[in-house]
Amino acid sequence: STAAPLMASVMRTTVASHSHQSAAVTWLLLTSALIQSDQNLLAPNLSACAQEFALTPQEKDEKLGGLLAAALFLVGAPAALLIGAAADGAARRIDLLALLLLLGGLGCLGSSLAGSFWQLFAARALTGVSLGGGLPVTYSLVGDIFEPSERASQSGRLGLAMSLGGMTGQLLAGLLGPRLGWRAPFVPIGGLMLLLAASVRRLLPEPVRGRAGPIRHAHSQEAPPA
Repeated sequence: STAAPLMASVMRTTVASHSHQSAAVTWLLLTSALIQSDQNLLAPNLSACAQEFALTPQEKDEKLGGLLAAALFLVGAPAALLIGAAADGAARRIDLLALLLLLGGLGCLGSSLAGSFWQLFAARALTGVSLGGGLPVTYSLVGDIFEPSERASQSGRLGLAMSLGGMTGQLLAGLLGPRLGWRAPFVPIGGLMLLLAASVRRLLPEPVRGRAGPIRHAHSQEAPPA
């Protein structure tokens, strides 16, 4: 009978898969949190930024409060759609995730070096690509790392990591901005993104597409014909 060898093979595959899942999800949680941490880095220090760029109170509201937020959305929303489609056909989604971290890191560092409002606008728009594109790529990876019965709970963990990342970034900006200037919070976040981009590409293995589904199928139903 081929059932026993097939079951033994499935068990070995499952054990090996579980040994990598914890490390993989840790990388993805860290990546998601870090990408989202950039979203509110400027919010606690709008007044200091407006003063440096000699903006009137009305210009502060219009440009820093309105246009910069619009830049994140207007770039991030199409990026989510385009990068999501790219992730569906990409041979290595890990490389795509590393690229998003790279763009986010460059956007952060560009924000810290901006000499005018429009330079800051361009840097924040670049950050929008990372913010928008990170979501579909990480969820796609989670879908192939975990079995269907685990995907909802793991997606919840990703959502929590994103929320904590946004909160941590705003807290960091609130602590560093008044002491070191509004540019300061962008530097450590940008540096960490660049470091994580290199680390993810080297250390996070690309999961096999559809791998989690067939493992569950083999456990719970009859083996497909050879």
